[in-house]
Amino acid sequence: MENVELKVGESGSVKTVFVYNILTSMHWKGLWALFGYHGDVIGTFIPSKRCRNGKRFGFVRFSNERDALRAIMRLNGFFLLGMRIKVKMARYNGKRKFWRYASDKKDQEQSVEMLQETKTEDRIDNFVRNDLKTEIRKVQGHVEDELLWNLQKCLVCELVSVCDSKSLIDRLAKIGLREILVRRIQGRFFLVEIPDEELLDMLRQTDWSYLKDFFINIVPWSEKLKIKERVTWIEVSGVPLHCWNYETFKQMSRL
Repeated sequence: MENVELKVGESGSVKTVFVYNILTSMHWKGLWALFGYHGDVIGTFIPSKRCRNGKRFGFVRFSNERDALRAIMRLNGFFLLGMRIKVKMARYNGKRKFWRYASDKKDQEQSVEMLQETKTEDRIDNFVRNDLKTEIRKVQGHVEDELLWNLQKCLVCELVSVCDSKSLIDRLAKIGLREILVRRIQGRFFLVEIPDEELLDMLRQTDWSYLKDFFINIVPWSEKLKIKERVTWIEVSGVPLHCWNYETFKQMSRL
């Protein structure tokens, strides 16, 4: 049996959730870290016994009910190392000394109320976005011919992996291409400007061979060009090592 509880919440305010289908290698610290992102966890408990079908289960205590409901909404159905966990509200029966599901009407109504609040906020956000889109359509933009002409002399280049602009500029300078201006478009795509026309002609005649040492794809800039890829840097700390996998971070990016 694994049990830990570092602090006790106020009387009557502590809420416990039931976690089903836990990994065999899951430690109570990992359970604490996972649920700690969604609320104030004050204790975790993983019994040594298992369900009749052999699945592991455990319990997580929160200092307040709102955090417990938030964790249920976000982590119920969450994939952890390929296993889908189920999270529900639980209740401890002090007389019979066991944990069980809580299906009382109050918890269900509060869960529905929180879900309705989330949906209402989403509808408001969608309404604001649609309203902003309508306003944007009314604005007529203007692009100066000189800037457009400069863009037509630029290249759109794609890197193999994500790289910052400074390191890319330093690498180009080492082979004598200091005149080249590099600006990130987004993700792995960069806008490359070559102000020197002689250098531009030389690179074009060599079929961009010098640039191909850095980029996997080189195309002239075009108004019709659209970049579908987007890269976002997200700093995450405190994730247990056994949770470091594609499915875990994919689920976290959706929260």
